[in-house]
Amino acid sequence: MTPKSLLFVFLDGLGIGRRDLAHNPFVAMTPRLDALLGEGWNFGMVGEPPGTVVLRRQLLLGHIDPVMGVPGLPQSATGQCSLITGVNCQQEIGRHWGPRPNSRVREVIGRGTLFSAAKAAGGECRFAVAFPDSFFQALASGRRIPSSLQQAFLDIDGRLPDYQDLVDGKALSSDITGLGWQKELGYGEIPLLSPGAAADRLLVLAKSARFTLFEYWLSDHIGHRGSFAEAQSAVETLDRFLSLLLEASAEGEELLVLVTSDHGNLESMERKNHTDHLVPLLVAGPGAEGAGGLETISNVGRWMRDLLASD
Repeated sequence: MTPKSLLFVFLDGLGIGRRDLAHNPFVAMTPRLDALLGEGWNFGMVGEPPGTVVLRRQLLLGHIDPVMGVPGLPQSATGQCSLITGVNCQQEIGRHWGPRPNSRVREVIGRGTLFSAAKAAGGECRFAVAFPDSFFQALASGRRIPSSLQQAFLDIDGRLPDYQDLVDGKALSSDITGLGWQKELGYGEIPLLSPGAAADRLLVLAKSARFTLFEYWLSDHIGHRGSFAEAQSAVETLDRFLSLLLEASAEGEELLVLVTSDHGNLESMERKNHTDHLVPLLVAGPGAEGAGGLETISNVGRWMRDLLASD
């Protein structure tokens, strides 16, 4: 079954950790996802081989490989490239690279992505995260370059959402609730959304396009620089947000939701670096069972790209 719409929820730096109450913020902190996916869906898998299991009709849980045979710890630029293109980018360039794409990674992105596949098939594409004025100013000045996912959207002449789009309900904050816009960026007038309200907004946006990407980077940021309490707070928000997205899609017939990551980090707060752990794969909606058997992040990207290219 080919879904009418595909929503890709990208979680930066979120892997499968150990059952460690002191260092893994997922342990005992995801009651809603536990009820949906089974307790232990995101811990206790270190050292296990990748694999997927269909939990019920239109709901799949997987644990997939972000390393893909390349020595070293996976990085954001190549990992995101592999997901958005369906190509093993780190193997193509001979190493893991990040956080931002270099010329070789951009060359792989330039060959074609999920966005270009959806556009070529006549579908509308949406980047569902809003960016502040400072982001656009940094891009224009050359002080910042886009992430691999952002670059893929810009390559199809996509317009990244801004402050006004966030206010108008046409995009979300990258931290889901908008708290970062208030506390870190000084936009005190931005209304805060509950995780449930944010999920509802994203579902509406995703159903109005062929392909929608939501980029959540706070998990990697906290994994590198945050406290364990901050990690637990982020996980609580994700628990509410993701469970509502998955539940709504698993019962529907129009929207397929796919959630995964580029590498591990947040699941091991005893370190401040990426991990080589497997990463979760959550798929809900019409055709979810088609993701069974996928074992790597590039396999997942290729599967999504084939879906978007089909009628």
